[in-house]
Amino acid sequence: QSLVGMFSECSNLARVEHFFSDNVIDCTRMFRDCTSLVAAKTSLSPSKTQHMFYGCSSLVSMPYMYMGLVNDASNMYYGCTSLASIESYDGNFSDYKAIGNADYMFYNCVNVASGIIDLYNAWTLARPPWAGIPSHGSTFYNCGINTASGSAELAQIPASWK
Repeated sequence: QSLVGMFSECSNLARVEHFFSDNVIDCTRMFRDCTSLVAAKTSLSPSKTQHMFYGCSSLVSMPYMYMGLVNDASNMYYGCTSLASIESYDGNFSDYKAIGNADYMFYNCVNVASGIIDLYNAWTLARPPWAGIPSHGSTFYNCGINTASGSAELAQIPASWK
């Protein structure tokens, strides 16, 4: 199934109260440039999430999604300047281990206060050897720089991720 670009550029969309699907769905560009989107309550199992929330500058928290089937999450939260934290959905970030491409995933998410180091560790320390480390160009570029805790976490990861 595909929801590619479903709400893309709906600049006045502020909330999605409940969006549910028990099917695996391509969510590429689903909410791209929904600049007023503050919250999206979802229960999804996406197969693709590239550019899903790209430019959602008002988005405060990450919607619930099972990420265990996503290979390409590039640009997923690019420019989500209001995002407050990077969240795990299972308590230990194991959902994110399937991701093979994390390029620009949290690019310029300047207000993130937590979750940076936990996600980095899941990708580099707790990942099965056969899976390899995901592509990570600018994954955390400027992520958390406006918060003391986010800046401290960002300082702990290698430059190749920033």
